[in-house]
Amino acid sequence: MTIHKNISARPSELLTILRSFATKEQVSMTQMLQVAGEQAQLLLSCLDVPTAQIPIRLAQLFPSLVIHYAADLPIPAVSFWGKDKRWHVHIRESDPVAVRVYALLHQLKHIIDHPLRRRINGLSKAGWERLAHHFAEQALAGEALSMTSQQRKEVCL
Repeated sequence: MTIHKNISARPSELLTILRSFATKEQVSMTQMLQVAGEQAQLLLSCLDVPTAQIPIRLAQLFPSLVIHYAADLPIPAVSFWGKDKRWHVHIRESDPVAVRVYALLHQLKHIIDHPLRRRINGLSKAGWERLAHHFAEQALAGEALSMTSQQRKEVCL
């Protein structure tokens, strides 16, 4: 398994670099969690902003990412590939900032893993959710722990 260190990524390359961490040889959950942690550490080094500013910084780092805040979203966040050939993440605006940022990072991990999901068929939906949860917690460097267990549970549906 390759661990990427000291990578200086341009915004247009960051998604590609994060995706390159995962290879076909990582098939165990332990290996995939380690990769998610490495991805989160790289992202964390690129963020370098207060939690409330993470959405703005992510939009700068990922030109193909569009973040929308929705008043009536029944879940904390959802992501999808749009007709405009960009990733869209819709976030429930009524949630506290920490929950919105956590949900955004959780969805970002799903976006990072999108091509991998086509290559690895043996992982359950719960497994992919566990990876996204781990990534979000690592990227927030423990700040996610201030969320209530109910808030974390709702984000990880």
